[in-house]
Amino acid sequence: MLSHFDLDAFFRATGLPAQGEIIVVEADALRERDAMLADYPLDYTKAYLRWELLRRTSAYLSPAFYEQAMDFSRVMYGKIDTPPRAKLLAQEVPKQLGHPLGRLYVAKYFAPETRRDAEELVGRVKAEFRGRIEKNTWLSADTRRQALEKLDKIKIDVGYPAEWIDFSGVEIRRDDYLGNVLRINAFKARRDLARLGQPVKEDGFADPEATLPTVINAAYSMGRNGIEIPAAFLQAPFYDPKADAAVNYCALGAVIGHELTHGFDSQGRLYDALGNVRDWWTPADAQRFLAETQKLVRQADAIEVVPGLHINGQLSVGENLADVGGIALGYAALGGYLREYPQGKIDGFTPEQRCFLSWAQTWADKSNEGWLRQKLPVDGHPPGVYRMAAPSQHEQGFYEAFGIKAGDALWLDEKDRVKIW
Repeated sequence: MLSHFDLDAFFRATGLPAQGEIIVVEADALRERDAMLADYPLDYTKAYLRWELLRRTSAYLSPAFYEQAMDFSRVMYGKIDTPPRAKLLAQEVPKQLGHPLGRLYVAKYFAPETRRDAEELVGRVKAEFRGRIEKNTWLSADTRRQALEKLDKIKIDVGYPAEWIDFSGVEIRRDDYLGNVLRINAFKARRDLARLGQPVKEDGFADPEATLPTVINAAYSMGRNGIEIPAAFLQAPFYDPKADAAVNYCALGAVIGHELTHGFDSQGRLYDALGNVRDWWTPADAQRFLAETQKLVRQADAIEVVPGLHINGQLSVGENLADVGGIALGYAALGGYLREYPQGKIDGFTPEQRCFLSWAQTWADKSNEGWLRQKLPVDGHPPGVYRMAAPSQHEQGFYEAFGIKAGDALWLDEKDRVKIW
């Protein structure tokens, strides 16, 4: 496949073993590249490699190189605004040195008691979900058994990893931006290659887009059957160490409930307790599940966000179902907490009312019409104007907390309410 390329020399240079299996991902592409090496003069390949080196490193060279690369992109994609260089550099730090940055953030801004209290809250929400699955009446016994097994194996990590990635062996110089990036890349590559043939050991809180300790997000991984709650997520409006339980249980607690139910939604239920793709539901259970979720599809489809544009209920059903499960679990876990630690009104609102108000405030946002028209048809996450109220309409406690009756604006007929978890 690659007869015109000295693979032995390549493996020696990279320190890879020259023997054993080699996985070829794109066989046709490899054959085509080999044909090009045979047909074109060597100078062509050298010019191409120079081009690739400059193209892939332009962001780390002087502004003149970066602007040339951006001009090329503008030819292809139209107008593209270039952020200030200081912003470009700041954005690069978490991408390249996410764990060292996260470690500094945790030391300065993340109190140990915040982690402890959040872990207790998470434990109560998970226990509430387990109790509901145990009492579930519409799942068959075998599906319910496997659901409990999957829930018990879900690992929920709060704040930061048990083991930080150690970058201390990487030379970082103030006057060598490109060199810093190349040395970091080499370190990461060597670290990955050292894992060849070893048991799988994944880095926690290491995704620059979703799970670094500095990222405001919480994410469930189907393949890992785990949830990571970064340290930066544990601040208002999602969590406030100084707030009352109602606020936190129906913000952070509901978000955790949301992520937990993702493991059992339209996509998550296709993965088993070990994160393997396996449909462990009986056909009858799956049919009952899908029939119930159609209520959410119809509810979302009926909402006109901007004139002439409705929410796509089928596209957003996974998120909407997780929201319903989230507020239900957060509210129920709050009830258990209040039975142990009763609380009265605050600012004129009962704990139950403050729960649903907290959920609503969590999703309060503002969006211009153009952005909504671009986002709604393709994004499975519905806008905040829907999420702040619609999920609560499936929870009986919502109606009791505010005395909502048939005919009121937020009333949803019982036949249209989802009852899954």
